[in-house]
Amino acid sequence: MTNSDKLEFLGQIIDIFEDFLDEKGVKIDNPDRDRDAIGDAACGDTNIYGCDYGDLSDRIESTMTNWGFFKMDNMKTPSFDMDWADRAEALARDIYTWCIENDCWQDVCIYYNGKRMSTSGKDKTGKTVYRYGGKPFIEDNMDPRNYFTYVREPNILSMSFEGTLYDILNNHDMFALQDLFSKYGLYYECGNAWNLSAYPINE
Repeated sequence: MTNSDKLEFLGQIIDIFEDFLDEKGVKIDNPDRDRDAIGDAACGDTNIYGCDYGDLSDRIESTMTNWGFFKMDNMKTPSFDMDWADRAEALARDIYTWCIENDCWQDVCIYYNGKRMSTSGKDKTGKTVYRYGGKPFIEDNMDPRNYFTYVREPNILSMSFEGTLYDILNNHDMFALQDLFSKYGLYYECGNAWNLSAYPINE
């Protein structure tokens, strides 16, 4: 089973739960859904959404793996002569390139090595400028902990995202970036529906 097939299978299982809740007239509290419904009424009737969707998907996958229906992924840390700072720098560039190629370099911030690579920043006059789909802004002395709580200690690389990338990770493929992270011996976990932090695979 390919990773795409696995994600489709998990999605169909969650759809069964979603349909069951609808049939019973159950409405679950979901801050992620309620926030996004302000700009997208289509998600207003969804029960399993955002972090809840990711959590339920992880639990189903873990159970299926424990019972032998899914094979355990044998992910190993690659052996190369790059320290964590160099890996984070290279990964940030790869993420930026991936976002450009997939038309989702919008409202994205990547924190690594005390820097922030983002889609917006200040010009010389102090005015906020947006470079959606363009060259990133790079700022120094930026700490992701000033913007969200769930950050690995010490931080290797963390991200916040809205717009298209948020939609991809929360509604289509929560592991869309994993191949990029795996190249550098990392995986990621979402803290909220709109941010993530990187961790060593062998941690």
